[in-house]
Amino acid sequence: MDIWALFGLQNYTNRLVFICISILAITAGSMGNFVYVKRKSLIGDAIAHALLPGIAIAFLIAKEKNYFMLTLGATVAGLLAIYFAQYLIHATKIKSDTAIAITLSLFFGMGIVLMTYIQQSGLATQSGLDHYIFGSAASILKSDLYFILTLAVIVMLLLIIWYRGFFVHSFDPVFSQTIGFPSKLLNFLMNLTLVGVILIGLQTVGILLIVALLISPSSIASNFTPSFKKRIVIAIIAAFIATYIGVQLSFGFPKMPTGPWIVVSLSTMTFLALLFAPQNGIFARYLKKRRQRFKILHENILKTMYQINESSPENKALSLAMIQTRRHIPTAQLRKGLQQLNKNKLVTSTDNIEWKLTKLGASKGRRITRLHRLWELYLSEYMDIASDHVHDNAESIEHIITPEIEQKLQHKLKFPKEDPHQTTIPYDQ
Repeated sequence: MDIWALFGLQNYTNRLVFICISILAITAGSMGNFVYVKRKSLIGDAIAHALLPGIAIAFLIAKEKNYFMLTLGATVAGLLAIYFAQYLIHATKIKSDTAIAITLSLFFGMGIVLMTYIQQSGLATQSGLDHYIFGSAASILKSDLYFILTLAVIVMLLLIIWYRGFFVHSFDPVFSQTIGFPSKLLNFLMNLTLVGVILIGLQTVGILLIVALLISPSSIASNFTPSFKKRIVIAIIAAFIATYIGVQLSFGFPKMPTGPWIVVSLSTMTFLALLFAPQNGIFARYLKKRRQRFKILHENILKTMYQINESSPENKALSLAMIQTRRHIPTAQLRKGLQQLNKNKLVTSTDNIEWKLTKLGASKGRRITRLHRLWELYLSEYMDIASDHVHDNAESIEHIITPEIEQKLQHKLKFPKEDPHQTTIPYDQ
């Protein structure tokens, strides 16, 4: 089986573009997580724009598109931009976002001026130089692949060798220095690696779009897992999928460039991740809040029914009005909550008019009542809050106290018999 035919990459140019951009996806997806955690997305954008004058000056010196000279010029310009922005932040009262904006505008403006000069100079070798601004994946040659692969190997070696240092430095530079990591060297190497990733993306997606490949995959990954290593894997997969879709779309619509299609694909994937990620997505958070609201409603109903029957020797049936006399719950919510509790075998009803706690329902109602009163007593004795001000706080926290915390409360309070209002604290028989 022809693997290229399987993925719809029979065309040689199509395959070459896909391989180059896949290499970019792997490096950007890996390094992007460090940039994302360190909150350096803006500085990444500034670096990308700052490479332009370095490329232009290198071209003017070499008088041709010499990859070594262009890479050297871009690297020097990128590092200068980083340290210039850092100087503005530390030597002046300018805030970091303002310093980065100034750096981006200054360097990119210089680059545009130099590129305009080159275009008007009449040099025959200037052809294709403007591709570094917008990217031109379709014009990639085999020699470009070798150049991109070489840079990618260097970038990945730096990431692998210095992974632990990069990891600690990204989260807490002060701590990394405290435990013996060379802070200045790590900062330089991280900046150098970031410049290297941006250099890989210049020919494919261009200066204006490279930051999307750095940040979007990491943003997608952050919605799925807190594990940093897993984030790197997810970011690489997301970037790889987006590049594949972008390449296919750009070759399906010949007049549409590859870079913007990749960014559109990434943006769509980011939006879907924000909505539907299983743990941190908007929809998942909504469902979690909805379940919590129902949990609180159910526990409040059980607690109220238990407290009404607390002084009664028998577990009598209660109407909606009797429950609402003790605690105001809208009728529709109360009825819906009781029906769900009935399904869960926590209450029983023969006619949907009067409701009675089951043995399990009474046990749960007793526990919520106990947690409420224990917490009131704790707030009163240890937080020095007046007894008539502890009820609302106890209402808020009683639904999230775990059995472990409950045990600690009981031991801390020495298994008290009464709350601050001299009401009996019920324990399981």
